[in-house]
Amino acid sequence: MHTDCQHKSDQITVEMAQHKGEEVYFLRFKGRREWLPRIKRLGGILFSRSQRCYYLPRHKFCRDKLVAMSIPFVITGTHEEVSKEHPSNGHPRSGYDSTGILGLPTQASRLPFSEKKGGDIQELPAIEVTWSYKGFAIWIPYSIENVRKVKILDGAWWHAKSRRWLCKNTLKNLEKIQSHWQVWNDKTYQKWFDQVSQSINPCKVTFYYSPKYAKKVCVEIIGYGANHQLVKQVSGRNYVKSEKIYLIPANKDSVDQLIRGYKEIGYSVINRLSGYQTEVKVKKRTSKMVENYLRRFPAELYSFLKRYSEGMYRLGYGYSTIKHYTGKIARILIFTQSNSMEGVSARQVNQYLDYLTNKDISFSLINQFYSAVKLYHDKIAFTDHFEINQLQRPRKMHRLPAFLSEKEVSRLIDSIENIKHLAIVYLLYGAGLRKGELLGLRLEHLYWERGQILVKEGKGRKDRIVPLSEEMKKLLEAYFRKHRPVHYVFESRTAGKPYSDTSVRNIIKTAAKKAGISKRVTPHMLRHSFATHLMDRGVVLPKIQYLLGHKDVKTTMIYTHLTTKSLDEVESPLDTLLRNNRNRGIEK
Repeated sequence: MHTDCQHKSDQITVEMAQHKGEEVYFLRFKGRREWLPRIKRLGGILFSRSQRCYYLPRHKFCRDKLVAMSIPFVITGTHEEVSKEHPSNGHPRSGYDSTGILGLPTQASRLPFSEKKGGDIQELPAIEVTWSYKGFAIWIPYSIENVRKVKILDGAWWHAKSRRWLCKNTLKNLEKIQSHWQVWNDKTYQKWFDQVSQSINPCKVTFYYSPKYAKKVCVEIIGYGANHQLVKQVSGRNYVKSEKIYLIPANKDSVDQLIRGYKEIGYSVINRLSGYQTEVKVKKRTSKMVENYLRRFPAELYSFLKRYSEGMYRLGYGYSTIKHYTGKIARILIFTQSNSMEGVSARQVNQYLDYLTNKDISFSLINQFYSAVKLYHDKIAFTDHFEINQLQRPRKMHRLPAFLSEKEVSRLIDSIENIKHLAIVYLLYGAGLRKGELLGLRLEHLYWERGQILVKEGKGRKDRIVPLSEEMKKLLEAYFRKHRPVHYVFESRTAGKPYSDTSVRNIIKTAAKKAGISKRVTPHMLRHSFATHLMDRGVVLPKIQYLLGHKDVKTTMIYTHLTTKSLDEVESPLDTLLRNNRNRGIEK
C-alpha cells in the first residue's frame, strides 16, 4: 500500500460489487458523519440494510457526481486515491480508474477498455433507446427527475429482467423522449419519426368493386408516406376526392401490373376483386343429400320414396320442399303399413288426417300431408283410380300476417349501430325482400344508375325488379367503403361466401329487443310491414303484388285487412252514440 495513503476515516472506500442483480458502488466510510448530508443528495443514492452502507449504480454519471463532492475516495482493488485537489490538467475524471466504468449492459459497453489515461476514457451515452413494432425500450441513469419523466410516457413500465423501461409505440412517446432527453439530432429524429409513423399507419392498397361505379375498379391507398405515383401512371384513371379513392378501368392487365408494382415496394395489397377471388359455392342440396335423408326411414320404403323424391326433383322443387313432402309420405306409409302409395286409399289417408287433427296438429302441417299425397297422384304417378275429391282437407284458418307499425320500424332502425346490420334491415323493409332473396343478392344485381334491384330467381324461380331508393344508396355507399364485398352484397367473414340466414335472424331479434319491441320480430315481418305501409299510402294492389313477387293477387289481398286507409273512413257506432248523447245533454 502507498505510504501517503490517507487513513480510512479520512476517505470513502468505493467498493465495486453486484447487488440485487445490478452492478453498484458500495460507499463505506467511518467517523465522518458530516459527509452524510452531501452523500444523501447524490442522485440515485440508496441504503442497503444487508451491507449496512449506501450504494450507487455503477456508471459514469454517478461517479462524476461522486467526484464533484470533492470528498477523497479510493476504489477497492486499484489502491488509487482521489483527493480534493484535482490533477494539474483540471479534468475531474483524470485521477480515477477506468475499471470503474461499466455503464450500460449492452454489447458495446462490454467491450474491453484501452489502457489509456483517464482523460481518454471511453464515454458511454447517458440514455439508450431501442425500438420495435411493440414499443420503445429505454435505459436511463437513475434519478428522481428521470423516473418522473419516463413515467409520463404512455404505457411506461419497468422490465426488471432487461433492466429497461418499456413504453408503447406511439408518436407522442417519441416526441416526449426527444423533448425530455434530446437523444437524436434533427436528421436522425426524422428517420425515427418516419419509421414509427409507418409502423402505426402502414401503407396499404385495396382493390375492390362498387356498384356505384360500373366497369371501374376502386383503388384506395392509405398509410404514412403512401406512394400515389404508380396508380397515377394508369391511363384513364380519375380521383374521387370525396371518397379519397382512384377509379381505374376494369382492365385485368392494368390491375395486375399495379398489384405487382405495389407488392414490389413492400405495400400490403388487399385484393377484393371477383376475378381474383374464388367464389365460395354454397353447398347445393342435391338428390344425394335427399338419399341420405331417406335412409332414416325403414329400408322397405326406400325404393318408393326415392322414386317420389326424384319425381319432385325433376319438377324443379327445392331441397326443403322435397324433404318435407317425402317425410310426410313416409309417415303415411308407416301408419298404413304399406310400402307404396299405390295400395293406400283415400279413406286410409283421411284416417291419418283425423289422427293428426285429434293430436292438435296445426292446419299448415296437416295441409302439407294433403298436398304431398295430391302431388304424387296428380303430377308424379298420374293415377286415375285414386279419388282425390274424397280427401277431407281441414278448414283453413285465416290468420292475418304480423307486422310492425312505422314507429316500431323507426325504433328498430335507430337501435342498430352496425352499418352492415343496418343495410340488411334497409333492404328487408325498404325493398320488401324475402330473407333468401336478400342473401342471394349479388353486386351485379344492383342497377345503381337506374335505382333498381334485380331479384334473381325469387320464390317460384321468378325474377322481378324492386326499387333501390336514394336512402338505400347513401347507406350502401358507406357500407361498400367499409366492407368491400366480392360477389354477394352481404358476405360472411370469408370473402365470397354469402351471409348466413341464422345471422340475419339474430340481427333482427337483437335489434327488436334493444328497441323495446315486445312482440316476436322476424325478417319476414319486415316484408309484411313493407306491404302494409304501401297499402296505407294508397299504392294500388297490382303494384304491390308485383313488388312482392306474388303469383296470385289473392295472396296480396290479405294486406287489405291490415291497412288503416279504409278503416279511417268508418266511425265506430260507440263514438256516434256517445257523441249524440252529449249533444242532447247540452240542448237540455
